[in-house]
Amino acid sequence: MGAESTAGDDGLSPRERFERWRDLVGRTRVTDTTSAHVETFTAELRMFDMGPATLMATSFPSARFRRSERMIRSSDQELYHLTLLTAGCHALERADDQRETHRVGDLCLIDSSHPYDGRFSGARSSGPADPRATGISVDLPISQLPVSPDRVRDLLGRTLSGREGTGALLADFLRGLERQAHTLEPAEAARLGTVVVDLVAAWVARELDALPALPQETRRRALMEDVHTFIRHNLHDPDLTPATVAAAHHISLSHLHHLFTRHSGGETLAASIRRQRLHKAHRDLADPALRGAPVHRIAAACGIPPRVRVQPCVQGRVRDLPERAPTAGTAAAGRGRFRCSSAGVKPRARGLRASHDAGAGSGKPKSRVEVYSAVRAVDDVVGGSPADPAGAASGEGELVEARGNPWDKGLSAKVRFEYWRDVLARSRECETITAHAESFEADVRRAELGPVVLMGSSFPSARFRRTEQMIRRSDQELYYLTLLTSGSQGLRRGRDQAETFGVGDLALIDSSTPHDVRMLGDRTPDGAGSEVTAIGIDIPQSLLPAPGRHVRDLLGRRLSGREGTGALLADFLRGLERQAHTLEPAEAARLGTVVVDLVAAWVARELDALPALPQETRRRALMEDVHTFIRHNLHDPDLTPATVAAAHHISLSHLHHLFTRHSGGETLAASIRRQRLHKAHHDLADPALRSAPVHVVAANCGIPRASEFSRAFKAAYGISPREHRHQALNAAATDGRSTG
Repeated sequence: MGAESTAGDDGLSPRERFERWRDLVGRTRVTDTTSAHVETFTAELRMFDMGPATLMATSFPSARFRRSERMIRSSDQELYHLTLLTAGCHALERADDQRETHRVGDLCLIDSSHPYDGRFSGARSSGPADPRATGISVDLPISQLPVSPDRVRDLLGRTLSGREGTGALLADFLRGLERQAHTLEPAEAARLGTVVVDLVAAWVARELDALPALPQETRRRALMEDVHTFIRHNLHDPDLTPATVAAAHHISLSHLHHLFTRHSGGETLAASIRRQRLHKAHRDLADPALRGAPVHRIAAACGIPPRVRVQPCVQGRVRDLPERAPTAGTAAAGRGRFRCSSAGVKPRARGLRASHDAGAGSGKPKSRVEVYSAVRAVDDVVGGSPADPAGAASGEGELVEARGNPWDKGLSAKVRFEYWRDVLARSRECETITAHAESFEADVRRAELGPVVLMGSSFPSARFRRTEQMIRRSDQELYYLTLLTSGSQGLRRGRDQAETFGVGDLALIDSSTPHDVRMLGDRTPDGAGSEVTAIGIDIPQSLLPAPGRHVRDLLGRRLSGREGTGALLADFLRGLERQAHTLEPAEAARLGTVVVDLVAAWVARELDALPALPQETRRRALMEDVHTFIRHNLHDPDLTPATVAAAHHISLSHLHHLFTRHSGGETLAASIRRQRLHKAHHDLADPALRSAPVHVVAANCGIPRASEFSRAFKAAYGISPREHRHQALNAAATDGRSTG
């Protein structure tokens, strides 16, 4: 790839080796380079061109690098030089009398526009060789970083740690990149160069706390994103008002109103909160899993007190449930199912304060990282007031480091399982089943990185199913990326795709296609049971630059996380999961952008290898996508062969040819009509929809004209829609009486 060079060539004298190595380093770092080991010089150097950045890894005896004012006047490439020291010691002196010493694991940032004098002292090896220093460096243009050089100047030459937070993520990424660089194709290397620049920018911004230095419009957008996230997380709290939102973000109420109406097309903040609460209630009332919950319970879980009347519609009619007082069991189930507050936080008024004052001791809020513990579960499920461990009641509610097993007190195993299942369903809605519900123990850690959700979990063997019904009810249009770190995984997706995954494999699926995942655990060290551990990333499909019709070729396939860009992505996810609890909100959002860029680079790399797939496989994948699109849009009267072809970016004639070939001669228009009639036939026989008029059922199936529907239905089934409904409901009533 690019320019890859080595300096340690056989056949050269030590002095010639030194001069060649010095010339290679001087391609991006023009300095006066000297060494006391010229007469015995041996060195290694690997240089990789990565689009906007240059990566260099080198090992050499003790040496000195001096850059003078004269050199800068002669040639200044206007670069930042970032170095991660992996062996030895580095003493740096800059022109402003700044002196720093860097040791293994430290990061050092300097620029080519200021004089410096750097002395690298090697670490003594076990053999007779001279002491050697080793390091990994990145050179990138000053213009690439979105932070003003005047601000970055405060970091130049300082000793900055690469052992925690974003610094650790950057250091680990550079180590992995150096290991994998020789496997990268030029286009792949250029994409990863962009990731390097973004990650360095996130690290620099973290070190500077540089958000105020960003453009004003960028800061406004970041603030509004934080406001929307805060509202979504606290809809359940009746004390959520514009005033509490403004206070949580340390801005005036008038400024908040001005910004919100500007970014929301004129909608006020109070109206937005009310609309989102009603939308959540509307969705929950339509959820079959919550049919036993009283309406006032669902309303309260959406932040609407009992005094406010809510009448959402379900299937075209008002849901009418008795307003009865819940039993103790119902109340417990309702609380656990509907409310999810931050770890260790009382779920009412304290929830708002804790979400943004988590770092009260340091004066800085922490990111939305949640460690779900028994304390939180007891509070939410049974409404108790447990003891206050680890600062749970001290205002540090956003982040709780649970001691030992975080599920070990106060809850039955079955309730632990149900609570864990509900936490996962916040972004991965599915039917979750386990054979270990009676002895269930699990950990789950969840962090929000801007638009991306990071989740790490360990749990017993389990099964996760997402059905067509779930997709029709709610589809967030997400990609689910999972890295398996222990155990094994079996996946069935769509109609006939099946795959098996092992440790180190990456699995990419989407929320828009049915799937059935079985995860089997490895035996735990104490032999007590089996355990699966995994790290997941949920990304909005709209954020990946690759078209969905291309990405679908990767969905459900076993992809390696052991080499190339896949290994870099897997290692980055492991490091991010370790460091997530240290991140501040702005830092987490910036790293979310890095995650998206890295996933995009990995997807592009995997797609580059896809032309080798058989043409028939690609045709089947396209037809699977067509069938899914039709099922999701049967309710739309504008669903026609032309709209299907346009949605998949293919010609109408090509679509007709493929469809008739794969459907045994049935045309696409006939298939749409048949599926609409079949759905109407099913809905008319549903006792839950007995009060819906026939023409409403027909319209919900994409047939708005009642006369047209009646003729087509009778032609297909030999009976009118009303007669079919009458017979089906009578048969259901007879069966019910005989069963009773």
